[in-house]
Amino acid sequence: MTSTEKQEEEKGTCRSPGNEIEEDEYSLSVFDLPWEDVLFRSILSYLPLTTLFQFRKVCKIAKEMVANYFSQTKYLNLCQVAFRMTSSAFHIMTDNNFSLEVIVMRNAKDWLSNDLFLPLIHNSHRLIKGDLTNCQTVNNVCLQALSSTCKNLRELYLRDCHWVSVEGIKAVSLNCKNLEKLDLTGCWEVNDNAVVVIAIYSQKLKYLSVAKIYGLTDHAISSLAKSSKSLVHLNVQGCWRLSDDSIRDLAEYSRSLKVLQVRECRDITEGSLARLRVKQVKLDVRPPPHLRNLNALHTLNQRLNVQI
Repeated sequence: MTSTEKQEEEKGTCRSPGNEIEEDEYSLSVFDLPWEDVLFRSILSYLPLTTLFQFRKVCKIAKEMVANYFSQTKYLNLCQVAFRMTSSAFHIMTDNNFSLEVIVMRNAKDWLSNDLFLPLIHNSHRLIKGDLTNCQTVNNVCLQALSSTCKNLRELYLRDCHWVSVEGIKAVSLNCKNLEKLDLTGCWEVNDNAVVVIAIYSQKLKYLSVAKIYGLTDHAISSLAKSSKSLVHLNVQGCWRLSDDSIRDLAEYSRSLKVLQVRECRDITEGSLARLRVKQVKLDVRPPPHLRNLNALHTLNQRLNVQI
């Protein structure tokens, strides 16, 4: 074997059988382009994960390139392949990455475990967004690690994670001071005490969903109204124990509130919602028929005033 052939084998270059054309000394391939500035930013970042794993099988240098890309990427989104992901593929993607800022693990129900996820959390000090929606096979150990490691976390989505505990949420609120968005929809173990802690310590919180947490009472929402001064969007859909009392507190104290979702809250009536409508807070329930024309007239008057 000649030295040229050895070099080609070491680099993993691939030739078709019977190819007799000699390459020019100065010919270039895609691998000669700048990896980080060109290939990673303009090509690999737009490829689906399945394509990246197919590409790494082409040759040795392609495998090295994909490994290098996985070690530097700041964005990990597995929601499109959650049902086909394996632990070995997860290791390939995450073992050498210390730069992740966004992790989306939505619907990773069958293969994700604490043993797989914890090392990634401990390596992700720069994380600003975590999405564990419907991840049923991890527990509060991961949530505790997330809160202690990822101090700059701004968005956390735990929708339908029934394992989330009061202590886990308290840890997040106490440690992640920059949290702006928190989705706890369907986290049934969360109670009034956890929401009170959120209200007191998550002072930058702008979006909160506690929908379908059936044990919440007016005490929790009133605490949010009086303490969460930055809250813009609140979702309490399906919290059937809430009444007009807490909605009146929202109307009185929540100066920043712009959106309130209260559908399926059976004891919340127009008597309290009317105060929010006057303040132009967007609601997901329509007013009674006899008030709709009045609301339309109020909106028209506002537009006329602006034009004048």
